[in-house]
Amino acid sequence: MLLFPVRVEDAEVDRVPAVSIGIAAACAAAFLLTWVVPKNPDGMRADVTGNLWCSSNAPLGYAGVLVFTPAGKLIGRIRLPEVCANLCFGGSKRDRLFMTASQSLYMLQVATQGAAPG
Repeated sequence: MLLFPVRVEDAEVDRVPAVSIGIAAACAAAFLLTWVVPKNPDGMRADVTGNLWCSSNAPLGYAGVLVFTPAGKLIGRIRLPEVCANLCFGGSKRDRLFMTASQSLYMLQVATQGAAPG
């Protein structure tokens, strides 16, 4: 099962809508991931196991990246000293997480791979 986040333009929305898509690209179910901070996520990427990595433009202390399972459970957090605007997986094995922040670019090698494009 693959997760495809749906962009939300309303800055006051406190949930991340996502649609679950099967192998045949048939829509299986829709659900909401509960967001744990009062700000909307900005960039989102999935890894090969279906986890959703969301950048957080929340106040400092919560700024960074949050990682959710396909079931919507928060399983990880990467805290940054400034607001994180977007993120992507890169490198030859897609095991490096690049995070763009308000004034910096951060890179972290992770123990998973980003989902392949296409």
